Amino acid sequence: DSSETLDSDMDGVGDNADAFPNDSSETLDSDMDGVGDNADVFPNDANETLDSDMDGVGDNADAFPNDASETMDSDGDGVGDNAQALAEAESKEDSDDTMLIIGIVSGIIVVILAVVFFLKKDKSAPLNELDNSKDYTQNLNTFTANPYQNTDQTMHQQIAPTNVLPAQPVVSAPSVIQQWTDASGHTWRQMSDGSTEWWNGTDWQKA
Repeated sequence: DSSETLDSDMDGVGDNADAFPNDSSETLDSDMDGVGDNADVFPNDANETLDSDMDGVGDNADAFPNDASETMDSDGDGVGDNAQALAEAESKEDSDDTMLIIGIVSGIIVVILAVVFFLKKDKSAPLNELDNSKDYTQNLNTFTANPYQNTDQTMHQQIAPTNVLPAQPVVSAPSVIQQWTDASGHTWRQMSDGSTEWWNGTDWQKA
């Protein structure tokens, strides 16, 4: 072979044809990047020679050269696109779950308030009402006409009317049947008389 005279690295390829005449492990450098084809993971890409995480993307183009699960960081925040997409999906799912819970709780509160309202409405009639058809002035006139009678019997007859106002029963204070706090932090309680009250921070208010 008139084109060759030496084989310095004894690899069977003459020094003139050998891109690495002193390296017996290399003879070609197809992409001319200074790294022999045998050692170059990308022998035909002059921009790449290594793929440390073996993900098929060269270290120079790989934003995460040591993480096989990531190659890009589009927004440059240090978090790979794959991990960021997963985190955003989980966040959306959590947000949807929260809105569902809020909707359910709100619906329950509305139902409870509606039931309490109707119960209160049914029990809103007064315990006692005066009978307007009765004349309570007759006996009062009888008493005032002659207030100074000489005998106890006559005085008793004049004072004691036959028709009097019915005695008003003593109504005891209602007791608490149930107390709860809603999702907004308001405290409610249901009373034995069917009413509902809420705490305004100072005292209980009728709902």
